[in-house]
Amino acid sequence: MSIKKLTVFFAFASIGVAMIITISLLVSTRSMKKSAPIFSTGGSFKNIIMLIPDGCDDSVLSLARWYKNDALTVDTLKTGKVHPFMANSLMTDSAPGGTAYSSGQLTTDKFIAVGPRRNDLLSIFDGDNMFEAYAPIPTVLEKANFLGLSTGLVATSSVTHATPASFGAHVDSRFKEAQIAKQMAFNGIDVVMGGGRKNMLPAAACNVAKEGEPTGVRADCLNLEDELISRGYNICTTKEEMMNLENDKAWCSFASNHMSPDIDRQFFTPTEPSIAEMTEKSIELLSKNDDGFFLMVEGSQIDWAGHSNDPIWMVTDFIAWDNAVKVAIDFADANGETLVLALPDHNTGGLKIGNYKHNYLDRTVEFARDPLLGMKMTSIGVLKGLVNPTAEQLKARVAENWNVKLTDKDVSRVLEYNEAYADKFLSNLNTNLPLNYALSRIVSEEYTIAGWSSHGHNGEDVPMWIYGMDPEAGVIRNTDVGLMVAEVMGGLEGFEDVIYVDVEKFGLEWSVNVLDPTNEIALVEGHVFPLNTNHVLTDDGRKNFPSLTIYAPMTGKLYLSAAAIEWIKEQE
Repeated sequence: MSIKKLTVFFAFASIGVAMIITISLLVSTRSMKKSAPIFSTGGSFKNIIMLIPDGCDDSVLSLARWYKNDALTVDTLKTGKVHPFMANSLMTDSAPGGTAYSSGQLTTDKFIAVGPRRNDLLSIFDGDNMFEAYAPIPTVLEKANFLGLSTGLVATSSVTHATPASFGAHVDSRFKEAQIAKQMAFNGIDVVMGGGRKNMLPAAACNVAKEGEPTGVRADCLNLEDELISRGYNICTTKEEMMNLENDKAWCSFASNHMSPDIDRQFFTPTEPSIAEMTEKSIELLSKNDDGFFLMVEGSQIDWAGHSNDPIWMVTDFIAWDNAVKVAIDFADANGETLVLALPDHNTGGLKIGNYKHNYLDRTVEFARDPLLGMKMTSIGVLKGLVNPTAEQLKARVAENWNVKLTDKDVSRVLEYNEAYADKFLSNLNTNLPLNYALSRIVSEEYTIAGWSSHGHNGEDVPMWIYGMDPEAGVIRNTDVGLMVAEVMGGLEGFEDVIYVDVEKFGLEWSVNVLDPTNEIALVEGHVFPLNTNHVLTDDGRKNFPSLTIYAPMTGKLYLSAAAIEWIKEQE
């Protein structure tokens, strides 16, 4: 197969940036979709802010308004609808849901920005027009980086969780968070804020931490914070440190794992910032780039509230996210060159205003609002520190923190529900989560207006709110969202042949070593490319490239940037 010279012109027409690069590559066979014809961005945008309230639909808006006794920021925005699904199910996981928004491509359950496997596609797909299985899919964040824009990710979960990872990493399982962290640290993201510090630091068994220094879970013994510092980043771990940031490169980990729910922060982690504060600071830092920026902000725990069937958690985290939307809109209104998209990736829990227990004909405003106003914290907070609580302990905690007097029957139902579902719903958030699910479900049914359909994800359409352009279609697919954002940047079609090229197509000799977690490398024509990084090791140290070195173990393929391929050929 012959190598062709191709001059690729990337026109960021609506943002005002243009780049030309001449590279050696092969014509793509990986099928990046073109932008959907239903969209026209219809304006000039220098910045893009995408805000995702993970795991909700319109019902949370109604309940949040009653609780807040006021309108929401999103109530003022133009609206549309999004039809969410993934390659192998009508109900999407956050990893393929995030991938649809980050790349305009469908993928498989738990996959992070890699092509879908073919053996379990929905019957409506034949696989012919889908991205190559397990191959890294370029994202809008990576395109923004390539074009010289600043980029940022904000989440209230670990920043290596499914949604933020889908914009800055490429793995075949969302649970490979240490690998995701490494890819994100080397992928040129300028500002990152959220939880997940443990994924940045070496494990205690590495014996490399100095006395008093925190340890993490990294089996490769890398200290990614030190790596970032060496490249000019500021590291912060508290709200105060974040507020004092001036450098336009920052990585802030406010929790070892996930941040606290918004309503719980005052009780358990008062040094953490709110999602609105993280958004405001991120915009301040990213907007220093005159060429513009891309920022994704996720209200991660709205989804977890839905899984738990916890109405106060869902409502308060949604309102906190809505406050972040206000920060974005205020900036966009003053800036005049910013597109803001706000939209869930799917619904979770199936919240409805009403349930089987109560007569819908006599429900008052007070009945909707007052039970929630009596709840001081989430069910996670209520159960914090309790292991196998007695009936009396459970009653006392709920009375103190939720203003609900559980009956003996209520407690029996909670414990029976917990036993029935303890093995079915697992989570790494808290060891008491199965009990948390049971408590929230029974209290919702008996004492609130909230009804729930499941503890899982749902497949109905979700709302979309837009500032800066007019939606031209009533309902769009989730992949159309990614294509719309990509269109503002000149599209992603052909971009895979710039940043993720299959090495085998060039006849290069290569091998990989993944047996030693402290030295995972690709050896290409004698050159050492550390996996999941953006560089090759040289006699002078490192040479950086515009994208990551990605190995796909399921297909045995290695992907480098076209610039890296060109550099290898120049060394011959």
